[in-house]
Formats: sequence, structure tokens, C-alpha cells
Amino acid sequence: MSWQRGKHVGNHLEQTTRLVKLSFSQLFNAIGADITPEQWVVLDSVAVNDGCPQTSIAKQTFKDAPTISRIIDQLCKKGYTERKVSESDRRSYNVHLTSKGEQFISDYLPHVKKAREKVWKDLSEDEYHQLMKILNKIFENLS
Repeated sequence: MSWQRGKHVGNHLEQTTRLVKLSFSQLFNAIGADITPEQWVVLDSVAVNDGCPQTSIAKQTFKDAPTISRIIDQLCKKGYTERKVSESDRRSYNVHLTSKGEQFISDYLPHVKKAREKVWKDLSEDEYHQLMKILNKIFENLS
């Protein structure tokens, strides 16, 4: 593969990622959801892994420690999550979804699912799986 072709792919991936984030920002604004796409990713991770350490959430969402701390601070301030000192390691915090956070996800997840369907609408199942396979290979190459 030539360097130029690889450069084009990287630029296209970056542009596509920015466009997806922009579309989700616009969605959240349009439906009155007080959240950013980055906050949604973290909130969703907490919902799936309620009570897990903050460091695990950082790994799952591919965010560094200061960024994840800032996002969780914002989610706590909004009342969607809360930190509790870990029982197994007093130096560590586990992040929990609050009842307000659970309600928020329940209210807005249908909108997020609809937006995700729009992103994938013209891809066949085979194309989707092929894309994921390629992205996973690139991810593994860089891990």
C-alpha cells in the first residue's frame, strides 16, 4: 500500500468520526438532552458496567485518566453518576449510575438507537461485519 493511500484513509476516518460526533451533538441539542457525545459514551459504559473502577471506564472508552476524570465530574455534577470509594482499594473510586442517570438513559436511548440506525442504514449485514473486521485489524495493529 502506498503512503498516499494510507494517508487518505486516515483523513477519511478522521472526517467520518468528526461527522458522526457532530450528528450526535446535533441530536442531543435537538431533543434537549443535556449531554455531549463523549459524556454519552462514558455514561453508557457506566450503565453497562455499573460500579466498576474509574480506571476501567477509561480503558473501555479509550480516554486518558484526566479526560475520564473530567467527564465523570461533569456526569456527577449533572446527577447521572456518583463515585464511591472502592471497598477493595480505598485509593480507588467506583462509578455508579444514579436513578437520575438510569432515567436519562431510558429516556434518550431510543433516540440514540434511531441515530445509530441512520448511520448504518445503507450497509448490508455483510458490509457492516466486513467494516468491523477491518477496523479491528487496524486496532490490533496499533495496540
